[in-house]
Amino acid sequence: MTGVGARVLLLLCFVISGARTSWADQQDTKEGSTTAGESRPREENGRPFLEWSTTNIQYMYGFNWHLGRHVTDTFTIEHTDNWRYGDNYFFMDVYNLAEQQRHVNFIYYLEYHPRFSLSKIFGLQLAVGPIKDVLLANEFDFADGFFSHSTGIGFSLDVPHFSFANVNFMLRNNIYAKGVTWHFEVDWEVPFTLFGVPLVYGGYADFAGPEGNYVDTVFSDTQLLLDVGKWFRRESHLFVGVEFRYIHNQFYINGANEYVPQPMVKWVF
Repeated sequence: MTGVGARVLLLLCFVISGARTSWADQQDTKEGSTTAGESRPREENGRPFLEWSTTNIQYMYGFNWHLGRHVTDTFTIEHTDNWRYGDNYFFMDVYNLAEQQRHVNFIYYLEYHPRFSLSKIFGLQLAVGPIKDVLLANEFDFADGFFSHSTGIGFSLDVPHFSFANVNFMLRNNIYAKGVTWHFEVDWEVPFTLFGVPLVYGGYADFAGPEGNYVDTVFSDTQLLLDVGKWFRRESHLFVGVEFRYIHNQFYINGANEYVPQPMVKWVF
C-alpha cells in the first residue's frame, strides 16, 4: 500500500474506532428497528444527536474478472447512521488481502456519503407520497490517484416491504478530468422469506456521464444474503450469500465491461 493509502487507512480506523467507542455506552435499542447494531443514544434537550447506527464487515472472493487479476478477494467495512440533521454512509474496500505473492500490493477504494436533511434542519414537513425526506446529498470518492466529489439533491423513500430506499441526483467533479457531469444513484434493501428461509436482497446502482476524456460509467453491486445467524442465536448479525458486481466501462475504458459473482460472508455488529 502506498504511503498516502496507509495514512488514509490509519485515519479512517482512528475515526471509526473513536465513533464506535463514543457510541458503545448507548443502551436503548431503536424501537421497531430491523437492522442489527442500531442503537438509540441518550437524548439532549429532548433531541437525540445520534438516532441510530450500524456497522458491518464483509469478505468476498470474486472470480471471472477480465481486466487485471482473474480472481480477487475483497475486505469491506461499511457504516451507516442517522443523526440529528441527516445521515451518513461510508464504506472502504481493500483488495488482494489473500495474495500470497507480495509483489501484488493492497488496493483500496472508499466512499463517504453525507446527506443533510432539509426537514430536520428547517423543521419543514416535506413528506409527500413515497418521499419521506428531501436532503442535500454529497459523495466523496477516494482511491490512489483518484478523487471526485458529487453534490445535489437526495430523496429518502417509503417503499412497502423495503428496509430503505434512496435516490440521489447530483453533479460530479472528477479533479483529474475537465468539467463536471451528471451523477445518479439508487440504493435499497428488502428482507423477505422464501419457504421459511430468511433472505435479504439489496444493493446500489451508480450511473455517471462522460467527463473530459473519461467515458460514462455504471457501477452496480447487488447482494442476495441468507440470515444464517437465525440458527445460531445471532439473527440479523451473520449472513452468507453472493454479491453480483456489474461494471460498464471499467477503468473508464470504453467497452470494458465486467460481471463478477462474489461469494461472501457478512458480520453486522
